[in-house]
Amino acid sequence: PEVKESILQSVGENQDIGQARLQDQFQALFVRSLGRLRNTSPPILLVVDALDECADVNYAVNFVGLLNRFLPSLTVNIKVLLTTRPEAPLLRALEPTPWHTKDLDPMAAVDGDIAKFLQHGFLKIRERHNLEEDWPSPDNLRDIVHMSQGLFQWAHTAINYMMEGSPQDRLQELLDLPSICQGMDNLYLQILSKAFKKAKENPVRGELFRHLLGALVVTPYPISLEIFAYLYADHPTFRNKPLENITRYLRLEVLGDLKSLIHIPDKPTDPIQLMHTSVRDLLVDNTRCGGEPYSVNVTSNHHYLALKCLQLMEHDLKTNVCALNNLSKPNSDAGVQDLVERYVPKGLQYCCRSWPIHLVQSMLEVSEGLAESILAKFKQLSKEKLLAWLEVMTLIGETQASLEVAQRMRLWLQEHLDESEPLLTALWGDMWSTSILPIGDSTVEIIW
Repeated sequence: PEVKESILQSVGENQDIGQARLQDQFQALFVRSLGRLRNTSPPILLVVDALDECADVNYAVNFVGLLNRFLPSLTVNIKVLLTTRPEAPLLRALEPTPWHTKDLDPMAAVDGDIAKFLQHGFLKIRERHNLEEDWPSPDNLRDIVHMSQGLFQWAHTAINYMMEGSPQDRLQELLDLPSICQGMDNLYLQILSKAFKKAKENPVRGELFRHLLGALVVTPYPISLEIFAYLYADHPTFRNKPLENITRYLRLEVLGDLKSLIHIPDKPTDPIQLMHTSVRDLLVDNTRCGGEPYSVNVTSNHHYLALKCLQLMEHDLKTNVCALNNLSKPNSDAGVQDLVERYVPKGLQYCCRSWPIHLVQSMLEVSEGLAESILAKFKQLSKEKLLAWLEVMTLIGETQASLEVAQRMRLWLQEHLDESEPLLTALWGDMWSTSILPIGDSTVEIIW
């Protein structure tokens, strides 16, 4: 409790901490928070898991440098448990401090565990596809274990890949991969090649396939088939089709060939997820994925989704969107939330939450023409739908997030468009300064 209270105090003292530099965040949330604790406080264990999976290795290296620099100055009893693969930049960063190291991956033990995992997976495949008990052969099992190179994620993906197609054919495809093509990336590319080949047969479906894959890579919030159906309801394939038909088509026809790489739940309201961060890492790295057609351009996909969100909000946002008769009821009221469920689709909720992130990220590397198109939509939202957007954010319990967006947009406009769009900057500035005053838990305070 002491640590929690101290960190919350630091957050309260630094409202902009989410946009601060890594060093400033570390000093505020870690060094100063722990520095307030008594020397007699119980021992504290800080767990940093999978540091090597940080999106930018430079951030991971800088984080280790901050640990090396500030840990010795802390008077409280703190220990750090850090797990990482032995990546060269991280090993060099860890050298200055005498860490106690433990190798958790002796290969012989890992191979034995992976063999057991694969045997269990092959048992499920045999049961589903009614295969003989002697499939696969011991030699095939040994070869697949060797190809995994000690990676459970490889074994998991391989099992899923064989499960969703013809197991014998797909097992042989994996065994036929040359040794130079073994490893996670090439297993992923093997699966992607089949999916893209099918997508190419139907250009309209292929375009939708690439949009959905790109969205899964860049989305800042969980996204479901239901949300996808809302975002792409105007696609030529879906005109005048009910939601249920759209979600079924997306599941079976568009994403069906990627079930080895994407978790697609049975319920269309549950979030779809990439099976592992390494899938995303491959798709955004041109060198690793070989460029087109597999590469996902992060900026372009943010731009596409920003436009989608702004267009849909322009069309669907309106004052008193839930047609509330009693505007003084708290938003947490069960009756109010029933109306939110009826009148505010999950797709619109996604748009209201995520458009600022898509907008800012889309402007990092974009042509002048594309920048103008998205800025035009942003201006329209700001001038015509700002209060309606804020109303939805309060109804879905995102009031605090909306205030953070107001501040983020104010700072972004000041940095990039202050001279060319002074009125827009002033508008978001006014909203932010007004939002410093507490906003209550009822829609009436937004509408009126």
